[in-house]
Formats: sequence, structure tokens, C-alpha cells
Amino acid sequence: LDSMMDKELRTLLDDAIQRLPYDYRVVFVLRAVEGMSAEETGKILKLSIPAVKSRLRRARVFLREQLNPYMTV
Repeated sequence: LDSMMDKELRTLLDDAIQRLPYDYRVVFVLRAVEGMSAEETGKILKLSIPAVKSRLRRARVFLREQLNPYMTV
């Protein structure tokens, strides 16, 4: 049962990540999935560190809103 729930949650998360606007998605993937620093992400995307942090925060808010219905009982 836990394995099935983990798979379902992973699918929901993957779908929510795909719905992120591109500018937020690329920052989220580099920071949260690839584990890059804000500095590394900024260099790759030619963004300032505050811009990287802002986009990451917005991506997390978006994902939280998308996944909230599945996380509350």
C-alpha cells in the first residue's frame, strides 16, 4: 500500500512540476532536483541570485497550491 501511495504521489508531483511556468520550472529543477546552488543556477540561466530565489519561492508556492488538495485529509 505504501509503495502504491508513493508512486501516486510521485506522479502527482511530476504532473504539477510540468504545469509550472517554464521560468519557474527550470529554476526548480536545477535547485531542488539537481541540487545546484543559487549561484550556480544564476550563472547557468544568467539571472541574479535574488531572481533565482524569487522564482524558486514562486515555484514552491505553485506546487504547494497544486498538491494541497491531495495532502489534506
